[in-house]
Amino acid sequence: MYKQIMIFNKNIDLEIGSVYVMFNNYLSQDNKLDPSKKIFYINLPFHNSIKISEYIDNKDLSIENYEKLIKKYNLEFIKPKEIIDVFNQLVYAIINEIESYDIFIVGTMGIDFESIKLILKELLNIAETYEKIFIFIQNESKNLDTLEKVDLLKLNDFEAWYVNKLRDNDDDAFVFKQR
Repeated sequence: MYKQIMIFNKNIDLEIGSVYVMFNNYLSQDNKLDPSKKIFYINLPFHNSIKISEYIDNKDLSIENYEKLIKKYNLEFIKPKEIIDVFNQLVYAIINEIESYDIFIVGTMGIDFESIKLILKELLNIAETYEKIFIFIQNESKNLDTLEKVDLLKLNDFEAWYVNKLRDNDDDAFVFKQR
């Protein structure tokens, strides 16, 4: 089954129960986002995207609550710890909102290379089990609006697949990539 949404001024069909990465070398405030109440936008540079720092205000950020959510959604690779860094805040926000939204559009700003791989691995199972759609936006890309569905083959060869989509010969293209 597919669902159509508008993202960055064009309609796209997304398969329910899937995880995607959009490689986009220019994110503009002028780009239109689908105003649907069933789409959760977080960590993107848009006025209608939730900033992580705003999201975590007035939330229960205890390790116990985080651990319950991690167990509830069978996250294998993410270990509960203090929710103080962008990675854990983002994981917390996503799993805290699973039941409220159908589509999650997530910016990768401030998330390192290994953490993106880890989140994508975990979300594959959640997407299939709960019939959700996840789109990660990587805006340091040599490509414009390339949308790719994530699968285990791509995750197994993550560095070749993901990093090769980033800007050519530019060490700043993926600032957080570990060498």
